[in-house]
Amino acid sequence: MRNKIEYAGRVFSDEVGAAYHLTSGDCLLSLAAMSDSLAADALEFDVKSSDTTLINYSPNAQMAYLYRGERVGTFYVQNVARTGVDTYHFTAASAMGLLMGKTHYGGMYTGQTVEEVVADIVAGTGVTVSIKTVFLAYKLYGWLPVATARDNLSQVLFAIGAALRTNADGVLRVTSLFAEPSWARDSGKCFIDGSVGYGTPVSRVIVTEHKWETGTETVELFAGAAGQGDIIRFDEPMHSLSASGFAILESNCNYARLSQGTGTLTGTKYVHNMRDIVRTVSETEGNDVTVKEAYLVSLMNSVGVAERLAGYYANAETITQRAIWAGEHAGDVVRTAHPYGGYVDVMLTNVDIAMSGVLAADEEGVVGYKPQPPESQEYYDHEEVLTGSGEWTSPIDGTITVVLIGGGDGGASGNAGEKGGTGQRSTYTDFWDKQVVITPGPGGNGGAGGDGGSGGKLLQVSIEVAKGQKFQFASGLGGTSESNGSATTFGEYTSDNGAPSDSGYTDPVSGVKYAAKGTNGKSGGKGSGVGDDGSSIVAGDTVDGYTPGERGTTVSASDNGYYRGNSIEATTIGATSLGGLGGGAAVGANGNAGGSGTAAAASSDNTDTTNKAFTGSLTLVPGPGGRGATPPAPAAKALLGAGGDGGHGGGGGGGTGGGQYIHDRNTTQWPGITFNVTENVGNGVPGVGGGGGPGGSGGPGGVLVYYSIPKVVKSGRFLANGKPFFARGRRTLAV
Repeated sequence: MRNKIEYAGRVFSDEVGAAYHLTSGDCLLSLAAMSDSLAADALEFDVKSSDTTLINYSPNAQMAYLYRGERVGTFYVQNVARTGVDTYHFTAASAMGLLMGKTHYGGMYTGQTVEEVVADIVAGTGVTVSIKTVFLAYKLYGWLPVATARDNLSQVLFAIGAALRTNADGVLRVTSLFAEPSWARDSGKCFIDGSVGYGTPVSRVIVTEHKWETGTETVELFAGAAGQGDIIRFDEPMHSLSASGFAILESNCNYARLSQGTGTLTGTKYVHNMRDIVRTVSETEGNDVTVKEAYLVSLMNSVGVAERLAGYYANAETITQRAIWAGEHAGDVVRTAHPYGGYVDVMLTNVDIAMSGVLAADEEGVVGYKPQPPESQEYYDHEEVLTGSGEWTSPIDGTITVVLIGGGDGGASGNAGEKGGTGQRSTYTDFWDKQVVITPGPGGNGGAGGDGGSGGKLLQVSIEVAKGQKFQFASGLGGTSESNGSATTFGEYTSDNGAPSDSGYTDPVSGVKYAAKGTNGKSGGKGSGVGDDGSSIVAGDTVDGYTPGERGTTVSASDNGYYRGNSIEATTIGATSLGGLGGGAAVGANGNAGGSGTAAAASSDNTDTTNKAFTGSLTLVPGPGGRGATPPAPAAKALLGAGGDGGHGGGGGGGTGGGQYIHDRNTTQWPGITFNVTENVGNGVPGVGGGGGPGGSGGPGGVLVYYSIPKVVKSGRFLANGKPFFARGRRTLAV
């Protein structure tokens, strides 16, 4: 008994007369060298048996394939078909097949470790994953969409340069390819029908580096009725989710699970920045290999990914041959006889084993490819922040990535507040008197705030350096109000060759956002209004805790005069003058108080009963409006490249005060009486608006330097394969 499969308490074997007789079978072990996608190893076989219960299988039930007592692999049943009266066809897949049928909801990653992310991806799948120590603490930056657990695990492995070996016991092992031959065979172990392929030459690899910054554009993601636990998925990542009409029970940047209700769900878009890293493979004219949608390729690993791909595509020769299988797996490097003579090292990508007495395997592989050990890959794990000016000395031989941040621009000045208004005069007559009312003038509107300054210009470059190489650097200065910041330089590079970004630059290591646009200034408050009773200040004019000025003092004056004939009752000349309204507040400054009004009245008796005349004098001047507040400049920015905040608007000027006085008697009701009143009535002086505040100063420039310190770690071997992120040719494929 050479081939044996253990399954559900049964033993299928190729032994003559076995109750479950293996009549044929095939085991495919495969790998994509770059882990651009992961395919499950496959096991298919036919069994002859009188046991009709074989058709009653449990999906994903485990089975083990052994050859000469040694376990080749562990697989999980996907399908069982009855092909005859007593024949059955089994299809099974490795543990990777379990990940293909599970959904992972992805997320935005800002330094989570490979250990954390992989554990999240395989949670609830029933799959066990072990991770080689060198990869455990690698940090991931970027985005994973809603996808199968297989696809998102593939994204992780591609980003870190790891591979996935399926151990014989079914455990998935995140590990590295071993560059040296693990197996060797001579021509006597190879069949004579091998072939050699020469792929289309590749001239360049182009890898897109991704970065997401929190944006400000808010959009509606869902509107309508939701059932309890409904999941709303988004086409692109969102932050700052908000719901009305139902609650968000669970969410990340890709989805929200809602409670029952009817309402709306909104979120704010990320700003997605991309940069292409180009590496030359060959000076010979050829195709480009592009990698556009590997979303965990970030500043921290993009150079390493590009160099790893360039190394792989420098080897265009492939060999397909049948050989006597000796235990090699996809991912192993085999020293084998070349179909056209001599010996070569081949990294296997597919091993298709046909079950027989002597196992023959159809194998495919890439000639001459030497996988990079993880310790030699460019995965940045060190950062230096340079400020001021000086000299930087490279501690490594290799590639560094430098982000130059120019000085942030100063904010624009705020606008002055508007002048207050003058009150309006109106006359009305009641049964007794004719009266004049002067309404208070309206408060002037506060001035608009100025725009925040642009963040410093950003330039990101990758530079090949030698250990001990020196670079002179000088940080730009932040601009003051209404002026631009200056350039930052690093060696021959200058931030002036870059461009500002409204979303700034978030350092993946610290999470600090540099070079963000300054905040716009706030408008000044309106000049203080008054209520119907002429005394209360309108609420809502406070700006950042600062209050509008008080109105001026109300002044009243009256004197009595009498006409002593015909039993006419006493008449009063009276006047009330309201103080001016206070000026509006601004950020950092209170409004100024309005001035007090002037009111005076005098009368004299007239005993001429024939003329029935009444004389008097009146003075009324409403109080002047208060001046609006003038705000101070916002604080200067300290973060590298931060744009200065916009200046705040000045407060609006207060309106003039109002007043009221008796003009004369209603002569219709009091015939024969005349009133001779001398008036001195003014309109008051409106308050002027406060001046707009100056803009704040931008932050100084600086330089961020990222690099990798080589590790001293021995590499192992690994396994995997599938649909690629990329392909040979001038095109882009989506995952």
